[in-house]
Amino acid sequence: MRLYHGTSSRHLESIMTSGIRPRGRRKGNWKQFPSRKDMVYLTNAYAPFFAVQSCKKDEKALILELDLARIDESRLYPDEDFIVQAIAQQSGKSIEDVHDGIRDALEDYQQHAMISLEHLGNCSHKGGIPRVAV
Repeated sequence: MRLYHGTSSRHLESIMTSGIRPRGRRKGNWKQFPSRKDMVYLTNAYAPFFAVQSCKKDEKALILELDLARIDESRLYPDEDFIVQAIAQQSGKSIEDVHDGIRDALEDYQQHAMISLEHLGNCSHKGGIPRVAV
C-alpha cells in the first residue's frame, strides 16, 4: 500500500537527508483545530490539497509517496479529525467541544488507524518517518 504526504518543496533536502519529521514547534496549517506536534500526517486521498496548504508564496507543492512496508505500522494512529467527527456525532456535542481532548488522547484510539485511512483518507504517524520509506 502507498501513502502520501503533502508538503512544500522547501523541505525536500531535509527530507532526503533525515526523513519526514513532525512539525514540532513550527506553525501548523489549521488554526482553529491544531494538529499534534509529534505526528506526521499521511493520506491516500488529499496529498495535493495538503501540499498546497503548506506552501508559502512562490514555493512549489511537493507530494511524497511513501512505502507502507518500510514504515513501522505500530506507530500509525488515526487522524484525530476522524475520531473527533465520530465522537461529536455520537455524543451530540460540537467538534469544537471535543477536538482538543481527542487530539490530546489520540493514543486511546490507535486501533482505528486503518479505519481512519479508509473512511477519512488520512492517518497519522507518531514520530519521524525514515528516509528509506520515501
